[in-house]
Amino acid sequence: MNCKMRNSLFLLLLLASFTATAETTRFISDDLTVPIRSGTSTKHKILRFLNSGTPVVVLEESEEYSHIKTQNGNDGWVLSKYLMAEPSARVQLAKAGETIQGLKEQRKDLRTEISSQKQALEEQSQINQQLQTENQDLNQRLSELQKVAAHPVQLEKENRTLKQDLESERQRSARLEEENKTLKDNSIRQWFMVGGGVSIGSLILGLIITRIPWRRRKDDWGGY
Repeated sequence: MNCKMRNSLFLLLLLASFTATAETTRFISDDLTVPIRSGTSTKHKILRFLNSGTPVVVLEESEEYSHIKTQNGNDGWVLSKYLMAEPSARVQLAKAGETIQGLKEQRKDLRTEISSQKQALEEQSQINQQLQTENQDLNQRLSELQKVAAHPVQLEKENRTLKQDLESERQRSARLEEENKTLKDNSIRQWFMVGGGVSIGSLILGLIITRIPWRRRKDDWGGY
């Protein structure tokens, strides 16, 4: 067998020794970079380098090399010792730092929001106080308007009473006027009767006087 055939057989045996496993996710170990090769030895070409913490899918795995595939679809061979079931402590620490930083940002945003809410509550409290003051003023004005509105009602009631009193006085005045007229007519009749009586008396007196024998008396006077 020539050398080329021996190498081919060796590769076939090596490939046969790999155990087929289900695809699992592994992470590049804590080294700075890990080379991906085109084969299962250092003689194979380096295709690219993967940074620590890069997630890869393991297609085949053995004690020395593993066939992996990146999220970008690139595949190759890496030493199995560089694969870890979980991200390295450095990656986890970096992610934890990012998480903490995100939580800090959230806390900052929450503080800003709380401050805004407090300011909004203070403004709302001021508005409520202003509304209460305006409500008190409106209630006072309403009370004054009710008093003013009640005054015309009282005046109207007093006017009706005065009108009734005026009408009563008018009726009384009419009765007095009627009584005065009656009394005046009675007085006129009385004076007429008195006058008539005086006239009749004067007439009778005149008749009596004319019938008195004045001459005989004169003669009697002359006899003295």
